[in-house]
Amino acid sequence: MGSDFKTGSCSCGHVSFQVVLPFEKVVICHCDNCQKRTGSAFGLMIYFKADQVRFSPENLSVYHYKAESGNAMQSHFCRTCGASVFLTGDLNTGLIGVAGGCFDDERFYYDVDREIFCRSKAPFVKMTAMAASSLFASALIKTQPEIRCLKSSEPSITV
Repeated sequence: MGSDFKTGSCSCGHVSFQVVLPFEKVVICHCDNCQKRTGSAFGLMIYFKADQVRFSPENLSVYHYKAESGNAMQSHFCRTCGASVFLTGDLNTGLIGVAGGCFDDERFYYDVDREIFCRSKAPFVKMTAMAASSLFASALIKTQPEIRCLKSSEPSITV
């Protein structure tokens, strides 16, 4: 692996991984599947090219499902502790999403590239890292309107 890498694991440590930086994108997903998959208000996935991710699959199980968009998705989780560690699917062919909370280095911060399925965003979730700077968010919304979270009355972005 390259010299610029990060490591991580599931809760119990039976599934560990190493990724080579840089990552491709960071996505916060508010869909029902990600809320249930993570047991939280949203899923945070950092996507890497598949050849940048190394892990031992022996203790992983895979749950196959269809996203609201109809895309086939796979949640890879630890057989022992149940932690969701990786996410793959038709939409992101060639990429592996690594759960943001599974990294060992708590100082590994990343800027969020996009939020999706905001129509099911929990009402208490007020702001993402992407929207932390109103100037930055305003510039992004003007140049890439598809990445902003939509008001509940607007149709959701399909992924």
